Amino acid sequence: MKRILILLLMYAAPARADILFLQNGAEIEGSFIAINGQQISIKKTDGEVTSYPRKDALKLMFVDRDNVRADFAGDSAVEAAARLLPADCGQDTICDAYREYTYVLDAGSSVFKSERVVRKLFAEEARDEAGENRYYYNRDHEEVSLRYAMAVNGRDAARADETTIADASEAPAYPEYDKLRSLKFSIPKVTTGTVTDYVIVSTIARVSREFPFFDRVPIALRYPARKIRISVTAPEGVALSTAASEGVSIASAPQSAHDGKTTTVWEITDVQADVAATKNVSLFCFGAQDTWEDIGKYFSARIGAALAEGKLPRVLRAGKYKTQKAKAAALYQYTADHIVFVPADMNASSYIPQNPEETLRRGRGNTLDKPFVFYALLKKAGIDAKLVYADSGTSPEFFPGIPAVSQFAKAAVYARLDGQDMWLCPLESEIAFGVVPAYLQGRTGLIVH
Repeated sequence: MKRILILLLMYAAPARADILFLQNGAEIEGSFIAINGQQISIKKTDGEVTSYPRKDALKLMFVDRDNVRADFAGDSAVEAAARLLPADCGQDTICDAYREYTYVLDAGSSVFKSERVVRKLFAEEARDEAGENRYYYNRDHEEVSLRYAMAVNGRDAARADETTIADASEAPAYPEYDKLRSLKFSIPKVTTGTVTDYVIVSTIARVSREFPFFDRVPIALRYPARKIRISVTAPEGVALSTAASEGVSIASAPQSAHDGKTTTVWEITDVQADVAATKNVSLFCFGAQDTWEDIGKYFSARIGAALAEGKLPRVLRAGKYKTQKAKAAALYQYTADHIVFVPADMNASSYIPQNPEETLRRGRGNTLDKPFVFYALLKKAGIDAKLVYADSGTSPEFFPGIPAVSQFAKAAVYARLDGQDMWLCPLESEIAFGVVPAYLQGRTGLIVH
């Protein structure tokens, strides 16, 4: 069964109820209320509110009650986008008229997120960016669905249907790391002058230090945006940290309190395209307040537990290797020979490594598990080493002011060998002992053990 719940909009049907399709073939008509964790709540046509287990649901179909979204003429964001001209945006290919990100945290540490994007296409060369979309998520923590997606051309609207939505695996060849998924959808009838409008909703069952409340709102530099709005509602007492890329101007963040929760709103307006920019995206970031020290202690305890599990083989023959560097090089080569590298970053799988015996048994390891085996072998050989979580540079920017483990993607090992400080990165097989790959040079790291 797919982990994604597909939510569709129908407009031609005369019915006036949402329909929940269950795995057993039952169809429940009523008004959709919410997806809370593993439950879907719907108010049935007789007025009774009933919850159904998420695992029993096949799909949820939204029928357009009272023709709400079909009458897009009343939608201010769509109307404003339709009026945009290239001169308004300072660019003649594509422009984000409005983007809205809404987050709601509850006292039980679950998070609801909604992302809306309204975009105007000025030139065919940017058609794929307007019509083809992808949203990445971790299947172990997050449930994702497409609320709606449509293309508006004048007075006509074309909507994405079930045939244009797919839940894709990003690592199908490696089942043990097959956690990163993507919701892909195509918006039909996108051409010059089209306004596209879509909403993606997701629910994170529980945030923790291993899957913290931390997110990046991308601000693409290759095309402009007229307005970006970010709203975060959290229980009173939950403090947030924020940061932004250099040059990103953010309006003041007014707060309002209600029902024991505080809502903070940020707005970013009139983002100009910079075709000469050396990077494609800037960021606005936020997350629940934490400290790097506490995060380090949390993961150190769990990594210590993983280190104690299982048994490691004896690799070094007594008396053969005279120096620490020679021992480390032999263990490095042993790791390379016995573990195939899996190009799955730990931020797409897990921040807690498998025990090294299990990784050696299956002969495959990702950007955390393979370095962890090498680290464990060094410790067994009596070599003082440290395991470091590293910002790999694959994400656009690292923000030290927002402590969150999800800013890291790869692991590396630091050791002082025969009086020499060395960084050792047993990832791809072509990385030689003592060589730091370019994507890790000059990056930020956190010592976790």
